Amino acid sequence: MCNSAHNMVLGYNITQKIMRNNTKLKTLLLKYTVSFDMDDNGLFTLLLIDKNTNNTHAFEGESYGKVLAKAYSYLLRVLKEDKR
Repeated sequence: MCNSAHNMVLGYNITQKIMRNNTKLKTLLLKYTVSFDMDDNGLFTLLLIDKNTNNTHAFEGESYGKVLAKAYSYLLRVLKEDKR
């Protein structure tokens, strides 16, 4: 799955400042199981579960777009580290 996610990321122009949330989510779903939740105060939580290792990582933010952006940035860091 990691290679598929890496190849999909490379297929898009990463230097663009705007990437559709749908594209970010599809890319994340290649490597992770994704869970969204929102508490009573409107705080969003996104949980990533790696499909190969079952490692988890959680992100919190004020909006769907913000937690998705954090998770996508995390994915880019992971892929960069895996490439080394």
